[in-house]
Amino acid sequence: MSQNDRVTAIENQPWQLRLYGRFSLVGPDGRAVRLPDRKTEGLLAILALNRKFGVMRQSAANILWPGREPQNLANLRQALAVLRRILGPESIEGSAGHCRLSSDFALASDHDSPSLRADGGFMPGHEGEWFEDVRLESIEGRDAEPSAVDHYLETLRSLASYDSRSMYAILGATPALARSLPYLALNCLLEDTKGLNPPPGWHAFWLGTVKNDLAECIGLLRSALRRARDERDLALASEVCFELGRAYSRTGEYEKAIKICDFADEIAARSRTKDARKNALRLRGTVLFQWGDPESGRATLLRLEEELDNPMELASLTHLRSFLEASAGWFERAQATHERALRIARESGHFRTGIVSATTSAILDAANGRRTAALRQLEALSPTFYAQGATQFGVYTEELMAKLNLLEGDKAAANRLSESAYRQRVGSRMATTPLEARLLASLR
Repeated sequence: MSQNDRVTAIENQPWQLRLYGRFSLVGPDGRAVRLPDRKTEGLLAILALNRKFGVMRQSAANILWPGREPQNLANLRQALAVLRRILGPESIEGSAGHCRLSSDFALASDHDSPSLRADGGFMPGHEGEWFEDVRLESIEGRDAEPSAVDHYLETLRSLASYDSRSMYAILGATPALARSLPYLALNCLLEDTKGLNPPPGWHAFWLGTVKNDLAECIGLLRSALRRARDERDLALASEVCFELGRAYSRTGEYEKAIKICDFADEIAARSRTKDARKNALRLRGTVLFQWGDPESGRATLLRLEEELDNPMELASLTHLRSFLEASAGWFERAQATHERALRIARESGHFRTGIVSATTSAILDAANGRRTAALRQLEALSPTFYAQGATQFGVYTEELMAKLNLLEGDKAAANRLSESAYRQRVGSRMATTPLEARLLASLR
């Protein structure tokens, strides 16, 4: 073998990362590589375990340097720079808000291959809730088989690099699958298409669905709606109304949300398409549930369920209804709906229902007196939600944990969680809906 062949063979070898037992990192040449400190080790572990979608920068900073925001972001930037120097300048990519290991960076981890895991547990010596969660293997879906949405995401990723308009066409034509994408995965796709002249209306719309700051989200959606009107794109207008109405509902602007519901009805009547009608019904049902008329909201969602023939759409909607029923304190109804939703989800291979389903399950545990089980599940879910950009559910779980800790007599933990949830609410401009207040009042 020639010298050039040997070099090429080494370059094609993956980095070897050991996270269970004693941390170790081995380069493609077979030599051990030492990272400077535990924080850098922890950062590489976070990136490796979140390889599929990456992680929000603030979430990674909070895991490694809890309680030190916003200064911890500077620490994170320094640690990322150190990793890039060691692993290579192209090893880590991302934007101002998130980061991930590059898809071209070859890394083999024992977390991905249970047969390679050593005794001693995950990352011994590293402290913090996230590391404990992984040790308990309580975070959902890490070893799950690829689902329909995983395959769908791979198709979108391949298009994002060279044919952005086809990618947006597929997103628009498959709303059930598109809404099943984790927020961070969708955000990465949008970042990847920035320089490829994406369709501006659809690009602004999808950006508006993944932003944590609701004011920014509303601004993007209004821009997309203007573009839809200019181009007479009723399909885009229908999708925008669905997200814009929900955004207004989450910021506490009920009257604006209802006006958008009415506009969505007009679009459905004009377009005469099933998708537009489904968007209008789902939006109105959700807004009514959240703002004081849950019986009407439930009736609207049930009417929509009767019209659905797509199992993934039905799985998503039934999970949503079980979550809203549980939030309204209708625990027996919610339990029956939850069990039905799980059956449909298993049959359809749905993905994003895991967020709604897991939260509903924790609410039902709490309502049935299983507070310890509920707290453990919520403690595992909350950092995952924040890491994936699902701030709404992150806030929701922290507020539930605060109430359960208060009921258990741990006032210090309750206060800490309440303050954290409040900061997140203020930062993302989320209002507390009557439905959320109703749930917290119903837990005794």
